[in-house]
Amino acid sequence: MHDLLCSAAVQRRAILNPVVLVAVLPVAAGLVETLRRAWVCDDAFISFRYVDHLLRGHGLVFNPGERVEGYTHFLWVILLAACNRLGFDLVELGRYLPILFFVATLFVLAQRAWRLRAGAWMGLPIAAWCLALHHDAQLFASSGLETAPFSLLLVLGLLAATATRPRVGLAGALYALATLMRPEGALYTATAGAFLLWRARAVRPIAAFSATWMALVAPCLVFRWIYYGDLLPNSFYAKSGADSYWSQGWQYTRLYFGIYFVLLAALAAIPASWVLRRRRHELDTALLAGIQVLLTILYVTRLGGDFMFARFFIPMTPLLVLAAEDVLRVSRRRWVEITAAVLMVGSTLAARPLRSRTFVGRERVHGIVDEANYYTAETLAMMRRQGDVLGRHLNGTRARVALLPGQDAVAYFGRLPYALESQGLTDAELARLPLATRGRPGHERGITLEQLLARHIHFRLRYGLTTNLPQYKQIRFDDLYGEMIHYDRELMQEIARRPGINFIPFARHVQDFLQNLSTIPPRRVVDDYYQFHIFYFGHNDDPALLARLRTALIAAGIPEAHLAQAERLAAQTLQAAGLAPTTSAPTP
Repeated sequence: MHDLLCSAAVQRRAILNPVVLVAVLPVAAGLVETLRRAWVCDDAFISFRYVDHLLRGHGLVFNPGERVEGYTHFLWVILLAACNRLGFDLVELGRYLPILFFVATLFVLAQRAWRLRAGAWMGLPIAAWCLALHHDAQLFASSGLETAPFSLLLVLGLLAATATRPRVGLAGALYALATLMRPEGALYTATAGAFLLWRARAVRPIAAFSATWMALVAPCLVFRWIYYGDLLPNSFYAKSGADSYWSQGWQYTRLYFGIYFVLLAALAAIPASWVLRRRRHELDTALLAGIQVLLTILYVTRLGGDFMFARFFIPMTPLLVLAAEDVLRVSRRRWVEITAAVLMVGSTLAARPLRSRTFVGRERVHGIVDEANYYTAETLAMMRRQGDVLGRHLNGTRARVALLPGQDAVAYFGRLPYALESQGLTDAELARLPLATRGRPGHERGITLEQLLARHIHFRLRYGLTTNLPQYKQIRFDDLYGEMIHYDRELMQEIARRPGINFIPFARHVQDFLQNLSTIPPRRVVDDYYQFHIFYFGHNDDPALLARLRTALIAAGIPEAHLAQAERLAAQTLQAAGLAPTTSAPTP
């Protein structure tokens, strides 16, 4: 019994050891804050819809029958699909599954700091603390996106490649998984491969590294080519990844390092690691991390950043603070390390009020927003209800709906039969159209009427009321207001039988239009006649209604030449959309 009590006392002392507490506290702090702030971004629902269709037998597609890779994280989609197949709800997976990877990253950083100092009190887990208290790292530790698992893979790959005895096979596998998680993983792979070649001065390590990477990545590339017809995700084209946008990228970079100014100071660790490495080879981790950080900053700045603040810089952040921690650790002056640790952790906390003053609510700063403020629990509940309403009214039909920004969740919750994502992420043709001007990153591709008509879009859900629309284009699904892009007579007859849908049948609108003809200015009459062709006659074979309308307009004094011109313009608009008028006007 005495031995057992002594053993228990030793274990309690080990648990209460200050070093253990210092190493564990960052993980605990990061976990608590991340759970408290857990949320799901609207973009995640694009991936959720792919997963839902995959598990329902439609394939890895956004819309059944259309093979377009509208996500950027193949491995994350597959992981979500596997967990969903086990019975876990996709929305809850998106909210909480990434947190496991964030906590794992904190644990790896804390455990490494402790191990390298053999349990000494001075083994301060600076990197773990800075990441745990980093506001945006906490936000994107949930969100439903792949940021947290991608960051973990980069940290693990870095540590494997820069170990005293580099584990090249493991490093190749980790960087391969990072590449499958996000295409930018290839950038980190290239730098790690070059570093291994420079360090070993031999071909064998880099050959093993490359072979392992290719063995995992090549099958995905083959699948992507065969299944989607491209080696790059469609989002690469939709977000103009091949184009530079330095001015916007500078604003994105300036904001990030302006708020997290401690990271700007940490950049000094990059040249310091090169200088100190000449006599302290344990700084290889800091050296490679620094190279990867600098290339990330260059890449993100050239790309133009993102409309979500900080997201593209989160994966490099643990690498940067890890480099700073390693440089501080080799300092012979312990007071320097302690002072720097206090300043780094304190500055990370001090960034919070500065960030709050910069991003107030849903306000944009150079087109960049605090995305979490847009997708609160209340917003998600509203999107779920809207999706349920639309799904109830449109499922089982051939209705095609165009989404406005922020409505991807509606398409997922409603399991809409066809949805057109607003920025062309899931449309190969729209994604490849050249941009006339640059604007807000990720929101630069507006959809024209011709593009909507070419895709046979029927409806577009509006935000709020539709008082600025002509009555014949308005439709209401219960209390949701929408816009009819074109009138499909057979579809409208089908959904008219479903309770809760309100719209004006087009034939009745024409009757009301003719009854009020004397009150409408002639120029407006001709314009409406043109719109009627775009909206109805170009899609429905109804010569009787067209003849009645045309005859009444001529009888009311509208010159036939004006009507003929409106018909020609309407035919040109429809032809631009790849359509031929269904109902032809009689030849004068």
